[in-house]
Amino acid sequence: MAACAPAPKFAPRAGDLYRTPDGRCQVRVAWPSAWAPVPCKEDGPCEDSGLPTDVDCPEELLDPHEVSDAPARPTGRERWLRVKPVLVLIADQMCTYEPDRFCAPPGDAFACEPARRSIAVECTAIDGSPLTKPTRWAVSSFSYTDAAGRCRVASARECTQALCEHIEGEVAACP
Repeated sequence: MAACAPAPKFAPRAGDLYRTPDGRCQVRVAWPSAWAPVPCKEDGPCEDSGLPTDVDCPEELLDPHEVSDAPARPTGRERWLRVKPVLVLIADQMCTYEPDRFCAPPGDAFACEPARRSIAVECTAIDGSPLTKPTRWAVSSFSYTDAAGRCRVASARECTQALCEHIEGEVAACP
């Protein structure tokens, strides 16, 4: 009796696009070399496996009953993947908002627009202590320009990481 071969294993690569078990769509973007070196294996070369990043689900990853809720793309970027903006708590009184950007669509050579400058946003921890990370915080209202060039205003809110991870402000008149 022959033994069954183990399931093939593959290393993820920057540019891989997939759907997570919880329904989010992600693409692996290039390792942020400004933050840390590309991880290396002891017995092999350094390879950029990328970091998983949430994107609007492209049509080919949607189930037949799903409708995309992705905002309109600028001219020339209609098929491109939009990396969703992210709000990150970085200190008890400060958050940073990483604006959206675009990556080349599936089938094209994979590349992403450079990350745009993050925006400092005032936020205050509601719970937690100097020894524990807060789970809730109050975020002040802020304005920004999205990757399509539209001015947006995000209203003040109380957050948990799950509720504020991808804040999308309302389109507003530019100042």
